Amino acid sequence: MLETAEAHLVIPEATIKIICFSYVHLSSVHLSLSPNQLFNIMWQRTYSITTNQATAAALWDVQADVTNWPALGDDLEWTRIDGPAQVGKDFFLKPKGGPKVRLTVVRFDRATAFTDLSHLPLCKMTFAHTFTEVPEGVRIDMDLRLKGPLTFLWKKVIGEKQAADFPAHAKALIAAAKKP
Repeated sequence: MLETAEAHLVIPEATIKIICFSYVHLSSVHLSLSPNQLFNIMWQRTYSITTNQATAAALWDVQADVTNWPALGDDLEWTRIDGPAQVGKDFFLKPKGGPKVRLTVVRFDRATAFTDLSHLPLCKMTFAHTFTEVPEGVRIDMDLRLKGPLTFLWKKVIGEKQAADFPAHAKALIAAAKKP
């Protein structure tokens, strides 16, 4: 299997000074940003893996089955969606030890792409999954983006763990979608 990963933090023409009293708790944040710059702060992580153990359609089916996401790992208590997933459809999930989060399906292309948008306070988190047939099998691309004034906070609270879990998430997708 081939794996790649990248990380980006984009702060357009700005300086951020963060004063920390511990590695977890921020005591104060000083931003010198215009309102437009403040809402364009972005953090991104990507991950790719190629597998020949499942088809793109089977992988997409597993990802698009929102109600079964808790079975793919141990980080979710539950997910809830009324009816089938589709573009514009809202759903909810509850991470273990965290609050309920509202998400919206923003891309739903059968067998090729599934993207959801998490509505976090002063930040939007987009998690895109694409499935591309390649000569070696199927390339799974994951793209996690945080954008908004509290990007720096949500990166620490959610983003870095989500990105660290990319390999495990990909393996769980593959295992659930394996060819017979």
